[in-house]
Amino acid sequence: MQRIQKFHHTAHASRRASERHLTPEMLESVVNQHDRKTQQYHGQHGGFVYRFTRKTDDLDLVVVPEVKGGQAWILTGFVNDNTL
Repeated sequence: MQRIQKFHHTAHASRRASERHLTPEMLESVVNQHDRKTQQYHGQHGGFVYRFTRKTDDLDLVVVPEVKGGQAWILTGFVNDNTL
């Protein structure tokens, strides 16, 4: 997969990331350096919506963007809590 060059952060994603103490850089790095990628559905910008995950030492980060070409519209991001 090509590296995403341009990121667009939706208002929802920015608000949720702030509430969850995630930075835009953290979200962008998960998209470009992920462990797993799962296609979800067609997006509103003509691309596909994916679920990217990356496990770090203490966090399991999940980012859901719509990807088209070298651009990504980040829809949301969160820390996956596997204890539930």
